[in-house]
Amino acid sequence: MFKRILVPLDGSQLAELALKHALHIARLYRSHIVLLSVIEENQPGREDAVVDPLSWQISKSERELYLQSLASQLVSDRVTTEHVVLEGRCAEGIVQYAQDANTNLVVMTSHGRSGLSRWDISSVTQKVVQKLFLPVLVVRAYQPAEEVSYRRILVPLDGSKRAECSLPASIALAEASHGSLLLASVVQRPELPPAGPLENELREAASRLVQLTREALVPYLNDLKSRYSLPVDTLVLESDSVTRSIHELADREEVDLVVMCAHGASGGAEYPFGSVASNYFQYGNKPVLIIQDIPPSLARPTTVERVAEKYGKR
Repeated sequence: MFKRILVPLDGSQLAELALKHALHIARLYRSHIVLLSVIEENQPGREDAVVDPLSWQISKSERELYLQSLASQLVSDRVTTEHVVLEGRCAEGIVQYAQDANTNLVVMTSHGRSGLSRWDISSVTQKVVQKLFLPVLVVRAYQPAEEVSYRRILVPLDGSKRAECSLPASIALAEASHGSLLLASVVQRPELPPAGPLENELREAASRLVQLTREALVPYLNDLKSRYSLPVDTLVLESDSVTRSIHELADREEVDLVVMCAHGASGGAEYPFGSVASNYFQYGNKPVLIIQDIPPSLARPTTVERVAEKYGKR
């Protein structure tokens, strides 16, 4: 499934935290790991700055040696690897290389060289994930793990076949770690209008809808559970907010990884993620593996992308 794993690195220790997760997955899938570093010629806001050729070449050579050293460590762990140094804009370079090089998974940290800050996700990671349209594992740089093992994996499901695209990877990762799955569905209570002449009728209808949805999801999750030999727990929750419930559940159950499909039943091709995946990627506290169900060829360009393509970046 993940035969070619890309790990973007910027020379920082925070970015290197992704290597443990990439190595763990590579051992399972016998993957080939590509270490990628993109050197920006100019700093943001200084596109007209003059670059000293000698200093530039030294920086590039240092980055090559840095990646070569990391690659040699991976080889000692019996994982095949290669390293690539590119020049250009960091986020754009990562996305373009990942899409051109038949990448199956990108593993990167929430923060890198710029360090930890008040922002939950660094700008580079944010840009890459938004435009990648490939499976991506985001590791929280502010919660480093001494040892990577996915003993407890949370898989949010909404009852749709589309959301089930997260199951194959979840099962394989849990089995490799001798772990367990938590298949969870959240029934969102309908938002009712202000009190009016039909208030009681609306409340009864909403309560009935929640009950019917729960009655459908419980056997659905139990059926999935019966198909697998590894330990699987199921849970159906009722809440006013699906996203908040997933955050609370991940923390309460002390899961090691959250795996979800980029879109659920209501998702389209207008956006790279549905609201649930986008929210957990941005604000979650656990590593999250998002399985992208829309290939780059079907992604719809945004308005700004169309304008930039037509008139240029300026």
